[in-house]
Amino acid sequence: MERAGTGGPRRGGTAARAPVPVANLAAARFECVYPACGGLCCMNGRPAVEESEEQRIRAILPTVAGRMRPDARAWVSSRGFLSESVRTEGRPTLAVSRGWCVFFHDGCVLQKAGAEEGDPIRYKPWRCTLFPLARRRETGEWFVRQRGLHGERWDLFCLDPGESGKSAAATLTAEVDRLARLVAERRIPPAPPGREGSAKGRAGPP
Repeated sequence: MERAGTGGPRRGGTAARAPVPVANLAAARFECVYPACGGLCCMNGRPAVEESEEQRIRAILPTVAGRMRPDARAWVSSRGFLSESVRTEGRPTLAVSRGWCVFFHDGCVLQKAGAEEGDPIRYKPWRCTLFPLARRRETGEWFVRQRGLHGERWDLFCLDPGESGKSAAATLTAEVDRLARLVAERRIPPAPPGREGSAKGRAGPP
């Protein structure tokens, strides 16, 4: 996944940012090596999309359509950019064409469109922008996804703490700051009640 930038102008005022605790931040290991990995977390990632995010994507869709892969553009034209058959936390997920997110084409076209407007995360679902941070449905606790933790089964090498000696506290400063921003701006709704699903069932960025 192409990692988003650290900010830019924000719409809706200057909400105060309070730090959001991330349970295992100090102990976790994580290193994003994109583009060397090819964007593997955008393969069958299927992040859920909130209603407000869906509206923003629909608004920018005519602008980004020309940047999409031909197969993805054809898929979205005929079936839409959401998958109702694969849902996470009660919400539809981004569609996948030929194994890849429909918005992935040498990086995220939604991110590129937002960056041109000064805010790389403006159009991206919050679950994408925060990866590998995730929230436990049972407790609301935020944590860094790690292979084997809380039933994590997605076999991305970047989620294997044995693949990197780098502390997530050092490598995820942008994501942790972004989490505080999104919480302050109320772009992340409360987690719906329910039991934890399997990591692959959470479909990539949960």
